[in-house]
This record gives sequence, structure tokens and C-alpha cells, in this order.
Amino acid sequence: MHRKAIVWLFFWSFVTACKQEQVLSLDPTEKEYAYQLIRMKDRTFGYDILQRGKTIVHQPYIPAYGGNQGFVKKRHAKATAQLVMDKMRKGIFPPSVSRYEVDSILSIR
Repeated sequence: MHRKAIVWLFFWSFVTACKQEQVLSLDPTEKEYAYQLIRMKDRTFGYDILQRGKTIVHQPYIPAYGGNQGFVKKRHAKATAQLVMDKMRKGIFPPSVSRYEVDSILSIR
């Protein structure tokens, strides 16, 4: 019983940490993919990629980096989400993002 409580507490803390904020969604010319920025409790950002309204990528942390640190700036999360969507539109699956690509985005002021 104690183990179930710990598992439930861990799951609940993860769910509540991912407070989603609906920001830019659909590009009017592209209705297949959309992105949604996620505002985390620690005031960092992540993103979801949606296909026809269904979440297919949930990325609360900076990809290609170890750990669980989100993007400090909303524009960096947005640019990374757009990069992932571009790869998906080109048929690249999985739409992996390299550390070099993330570093390029993070260097944008």
C-alpha cells in the first residue's frame, strides 16, 4: 500500500508540474501540425507538437541536453517547436533535435 502511495504521489507531482499554457497554435496554411507552449512551475518553457489536435510529442525539457531543465525564454521553446514541426513536415521521423541545433537556437537573443 505504501508503495502505491509513493507511485501515485510521484505521478501526481509530474502532472501538476506540467501546467500547459495555450500560446500560438495553428498556422492557417498548415492544419496538420501545431504546437503548444508549456509553462512549467519553475517558470521555464517546453512544448507539445500536435497532429490534427492530438499530442504526438511532449517535450517539457530542452531536447538533446541531459536533465530536466526547460527553456528559460519562451522564444527558444517556440523556435525549437517550429524546427521539430519543419522536420515532421519533411517526413523526418523521429524528428530528433541535435545539441548543435539547440545551441544555435539558444544563441538567439
